Amino acid sequence: MNNFEPSFDDVERGRLCAILCYLVPVVPYIIMSPKSEFAKFHANVSLWVFVLSILSFLIIPSLVALFLWVFGLIQAFVGKADILFFSDLAKKYPNILLCIK
Repeated sequence: MNNFEPSFDDVERGRLCAILCYLVPVVPYIIMSPKSEFAKFHANVSLWVFVLSILSFLIIPSLVALFLWVFGLIQAFVGKADILFFSDLAKKYPNILLCIK
């Protein structure tokens, strides 16, 4: 772990930049105070927060949608749900799940 202790002057100079980095990742650091270690630390943290939030908003809903789709298909093949034409297949072929291993 980094034991970085910023100086008071560094904190005063980089405070606004650090706050703005959480609103617009990294850009204020590049524009306002690229030499400030305090601002650099917050720019790195804000970038990680931004990347992880984008990934979580893309990956988690996709996995939930995939799970619900597969669950719906299984329910349709079993005949418990009417999803498009799959419930008709389940009525015509009641043992269709026996061939899936």
